[in-house]
Amino acid sequence: PPINIPENSNGPFPLKMVTIRSSEDKIKKIIYRITGPGANEDPVGLFTMDKDTGDLFVHRRLDREEQGHYTLLAHADVEDPMEIIINVIDMNDNKPIFEQTSYVAEVAESSPKGTTVIQVKATDADEPGNDNSILKYMILSQEPKLPSDSMFAINSFNGAIMVEGVGLDREKYPEYTLEIQAADTKGEGLTGKTKVTLNVTDSNDNPPVFTASTYQGSVDENAVGVQVVKMSVTDEDEPNTPAWNANFKIIRGDPDKLFSIETGSNKQEGIIKTAKRLDFETNRTHTLEVIVENDVPFTIPLTNSTATVVVTVNDVNEPPIFKEKEMTVQKREDLSVDSVIMNSEAEDPDFARENPVKYKIIDDPENWLKVDEDSGLVKVKSLMDRESPNVTDNKYTVLLGAYDNGRWKEREIVAGQTLGLRSFQASVVATSPAWGLLPQVLQLPQAPLPPSLSSFSWSFFLMFPSLGTAISTTTAFLCSLSTTTMSGLFAITILAVWIWKSHRIFALSFSTTFGGVSHFDLGDSSLYSAHIFLYIIPAT
Repeated sequence: PPINIPENSNGPFPLKMVTIRSSEDKIKKIIYRITGPGANEDPVGLFTMDKDTGDLFVHRRLDREEQGHYTLLAHADVEDPMEIIINVIDMNDNKPIFEQTSYVAEVAESSPKGTTVIQVKATDADEPGNDNSILKYMILSQEPKLPSDSMFAINSFNGAIMVEGVGLDREKYPEYTLEIQAADTKGEGLTGKTKVTLNVTDSNDNPPVFTASTYQGSVDENAVGVQVVKMSVTDEDEPNTPAWNANFKIIRGDPDKLFSIETGSNKQEGIIKTAKRLDFETNRTHTLEVIVENDVPFTIPLTNSTATVVVTVNDVNEPPIFKEKEMTVQKREDLSVDSVIMNSEAEDPDFARENPVKYKIIDDPENWLKVDEDSGLVKVKSLMDRESPNVTDNKYTVLLGAYDNGRWKEREIVAGQTLGLRSFQASVVATSPAWGLLPQVLQLPQAPLPPSLSSFSWSFFLMFPSLGTAISTTTAFLCSLSTTTMSGLFAITILAVWIWKSHRIFALSFSTTFGGVSHFDLGDSSLYSAHIFLYIIPAT
């Protein structure tokens, strides 16, 4: 059987281990010897055998960690050699050694109980699988011992360190130092130690909080992009991290998106500005509710901080506003002085100020018009002339201003001049036989045509909207003109001008006089208003 010898024996050496005897040594002289590693091979001389007695000796202390087994051959003269197996029995002569003399790890302050932070490992050089090499781990100490002295636990078999206590708080205890021990012989034997440093990292476990519950600001009406108020917050999380950076949002009081809010460069300020024009007359005060959040969500249940912002709108003296930005009126050029052109109306939006509105002519190239300062009534100041170089396309433009306390608002007045008079012969032929209208000859008053139109031929369509129940639709009549002078009067006034398929189209009103009665006789004594749509076609 194998020979077992404990390691680290203190001797005395040479130490007899066993005696090997041949069954022939009683009848004859036997010579004994050994061969193999530890005998005649390296390490030579570790084992010897007495040649006469067969006693096997070891000559020095054995170390199982250096070599745990030896195999020798015992020889007895000419007999076949016998195998000798020597087992070095393990003794607990090695203490556990950690793979690192110190460890550093991080643990998030929001980590729940049972979270593994780091695993430490120690080894023991003694024989694997027995008590001399089986280790148990434990935490010897924790610094600081707050908020409790058992903030961490360690798995005694594998060295995994876990969160055990509640209350990790980077802002109060940013670092912990643990002393860890590994012991063999079921934790009662030799020991080894190491240090573990745990850095507590920040989590978003603190909400940003406004420094005031209410903020006041003011801004002039109509100002856009102007700072109204700056709001400050504080946050106990680590500065300049997503858990510390603040974001602001208006959650109530701004349905029309009149305001904008942004985060200041230091990430702890909310800046409210006007996004649209504010109107003092519509709303003098705006009450906003603002909420603040971080870049990342909270890691524990927390309540968002809110603040109220009261914005006061300052009144600014605004200019009066005309009811119509531009107004076109149609008047004859031969209107007498003091004839009424129009009544201009402007209102002051600053109703709280009760400022009177005044009127003034700002630009009147020919000085033809005047305006009553208080009423806005525009009248003829001097006789008008359609042939004036300031009349373009039969239009003359005047700029009228309204003001209060020096604030101006301007508008244009476009005066349509009466078309000059000229002789024409007009033959009117009904296109609807049901009317029974006979051809009529109409005399147009004398007046020159504008020079720019002198090279065109003319065609007219007379449109007669029905005023009675007998005629329910509008009927068109073709009227061609010549320069032959006939009896009768036909007055034409330009009402409007359109562009249609590159042709200018004039809308005109007219009146006729036959036998001293001003109307257009269709044969049934009914009176109709009439317009002429003039198509200007280049002459061929």
